[in-house]
Amino acid sequence: MEYKELRYERLCRVFGEEDQFSVHDVGFGLGHRRDHLRRRYADRTITWSGSEVTPAFVEHLRGVEPGIDVHLRDLASSPG
Repeated sequence: MEYKELRYERLCRVFGEEDQFSVHDVGFGLGHRRDHLRRRYADRTITWSGSEVTPAFVEHLRGVEPGIDVHLRDLASSPG
């Protein structure tokens, strides 16, 4: 999982020093990037949402955090 942490750190460079930011995670899988953001930026306000094509991943995250803003959809076939 170390490679994922490195990847997430590099992707997160775009946030800079902002106190607040939002992320829409396309293809969120099991929510590892969301977990990374919460650990790494615990002192900031993050609005996280996600889209996923795999029903089991959506169900998993909704089970972990009821009310989370996740969507079951294939953005390649129907954006938005």
